[in-house]
Amino acid sequence: MRQGSEASSDGGEEENDVQDMFAAWKASTVEKKKKQEKELLKLMDKTKKDYLKQAKETRERTKQEMSNVYAAFLEKDAELSTNIRKLWVKVLETHKMVHVHAEDAAKEHKETAAGMRTDIQKVEQDVTATLEGTRFT
Repeated sequence: MRQGSEASSDGGEEENDVQDMFAAWKASTVEKKKKQEKELLKLMDKTKKDYLKQAKETRERTKQEMSNVYAAFLEKDAELSTNIRKLWVKVLETHKMVHVHAEDAAKEHKETAAGMRTDIQKVEQDVTATLEGTRFT
């Protein structure tokens, strides 16, 4: 058995070897972790870029689709407005025509009534004259 400085020198070498191995393992592990972190950061950066690119494309596509829908809406609105105006013109023309016919009918009725009144007055006069001529005195 060794004693004193011999024991410590032998044990010290083994301890140094273990410490060296531990330090090498630790350095290797730290390097692996750094490498993994770099790869993870690259992957995260790529994922972020892909996401932002996809989000931009989606926004652009959505804008275009909304523009198309709005343009179709404006076309349909213009078509409906034109049709409504045409219908109003027809309604107003029909309304005017009804008034014209009503005025014509009123004039005709007035003339007929005036003619009937004249005829009635003549009939009354004829009846009166006949009755007066046939009185028994």
